[in-house]
Amino acid sequence: MDNSNDNAMASLEVAKLVEDTAFWFEERIEILNDIVESEGQVVLASKTGEDKSLDDKQSAAFRSGIATAISILGEFPLSLDRPVNPINLDDFEA
Repeated sequence: MDNSNDNAMASLEVAKLVEDTAFWFEERIEILNDIVESEGQVVLASKTGEDKSLDDKQSAAFRSGIATAISILGEFPLSLDRPVNPINLDDFEA
């Protein structure tokens, strides 16, 4: 492969990484939003099996903290100008 093909492959790999990371980020934000919108008391799980239930006031504060974190994080900081299309490696000559 020549240098231009190497650059094209590297660009596609970076674009794929950005897309995958943005998807991962959005999934995590959705999970956090689900916690913020949940009702009832928050239960913190422990590795030792000794879960800790928060009272109503603590649960509200916990959810407020998560909502604040989501607003501070904002949108994923990277984006692509165009979607990444799969490539056919046979298009590149050896």
